[in-house]
Amino acid sequence: MSNIYRFIERRNLVFIFVAIVAFIVLFNRLGGSPVSGDGCHYAEMAKEMAVSGKYLTPLWNYEPYFVDGKPPMLYWLLAASGAAFGFNSAAMRIPSAVVGFAGIIFLFLFVRKYFSQLAAFLSSISLVFTQQYLSHARDPVTDIIFAVFFAMAVMSFWAGRTENKPVFYYLMGLFAAFSLLTRQLPGLFIYAVIGAYIIAAREFSILKQPHFYGGVLLSALLALPWYAAMYYAYGYKFISEFFACIYKFGIDGSTVSPDYLKWSNYPNIILANYQPWLLFMLYGIFISARDFVLTRKIDKKVVYVFMWAFVPLAIFQALKVKATQYIVPVYFGFSIFTALGITAFRERTRLNIAGTLVVIASLMCIVYIATPLMPETCDSDEYKDTIKLVPHVRQAEGDIIALDGKGQGYWHFNNGLMFYADRRVLPASEQDALIAMNSDKRYNFVMFNEDYENFKKSATRAPKETARAKNVILFTN
Repeated sequence: MSNIYRFIERRNLVFIFVAIVAFIVLFNRLGGSPVSGDGCHYAEMAKEMAVSGKYLTPLWNYEPYFVDGKPPMLYWLLAASGAAFGFNSAAMRIPSAVVGFAGIIFLFLFVRKYFSQLAAFLSSISLVFTQQYLSHARDPVTDIIFAVFFAMAVMSFWAGRTENKPVFYYLMGLFAAFSLLTRQLPGLFIYAVIGAYIIAAREFSILKQPHFYGGVLLSALLALPWYAAMYYAYGYKFISEFFACIYKFGIDGSTVSPDYLKWSNYPNIILANYQPWLLFMLYGIFISARDFVLTRKIDKKVVYVFMWAFVPLAIFQALKVKATQYIVPVYFGFSIFTALGITAFRERTRLNIAGTLVVIASLMCIVYIATPLMPETCDSDEYKDTIKLVPHVRQAEGDIIALDGKGQGYWHFNNGLMFYADRRVLPASEQDALIAMNSDKRYNFVMFNEDYENFKKSATRAPKETARAKNVILFTN
């Protein structure tokens, strides 16, 4: 116990340990597997930006594309990485890994400043090994970028409020702008967190702070020009497509799978994903509430962390569509409550837990360095078979067709093959695919094996297999 106590007390050593663990976990074998379906989609859009030189307008198949409601921040980061390292799996994962790493580092510094050295260690290590944070930090998607910018804005506000230094309010505005340029409307939830804190803590003096308004104004000045430029260039098309997703996902939900509408989605993913930290986190909340009841004194920084974690969660829960990746920002607040729960134990117990985490984290890093365990267990395996078809798809003559029925994989094949093979896939119903199969014009078809077996039974002409992997097949007529 004395050894771990001495370790925890050494500020620089603990920081270096956390940084090394985070670096190994997040950057280990980034090119070890293909990126996810959404990752391929975003990576392709970034590649088209770079190829066309049109860095303001999101493009899909080299046409303006606003229907997914994503501003360009992620595409800019991916385009920069692709320009530097090539448009491949590793390069496309680098921006998420870098931003995810920065999130860990700044969480450590924030918690060390406003809580304790031990809490900083526990919160940062728990966040590194939070499965949902880790998987998104190794995939080229908006969720981790948004979560870290969100956290940086929230932390900057607290630093400005506590240190009374104007620069932090402007950093709040900077990172709020980055959030608005990553996920549009959810970027405003930053101010919902701050507003909820001001009301709960009755700290209305913040509203008299001119630099707070300066930070808010800065976020608008940095974010709004892109929105204005898109409206100027594309008018109603931009408004109707880009902001329609707010109604589609926030209010309506009729066009998405019922699986995304279940009220239990977020509780279920937290129960399944936030292990083994969940009980510590709940205990941290309980201890904080108990202390308030017993002393009638509000620990304002704990109130702020509570708002940081649960205001976004409550808003996302109130929206119609409940996609589990939306709640990645809440894990920063969760990790701090996890640390508070552990530090509430007796000294011997909390130091034993810290020592155990040091050993486990060290062993896991050794395993990750020595084996491909990280990409095999954490990264998406969606394209592990389809990627094997890429050389054959590149050489295929004629159009490529995929079935567009539910679960038949058109978006899977189109996203993956556009990015990895530079080949667009055409959607077709099974009937239209059968007509193409019997055509004298050469067509290629890509399908999951189960769909292929059913398709083959209905085809009057025998398919000619070009390439096959475990679960997918490429064939021609």
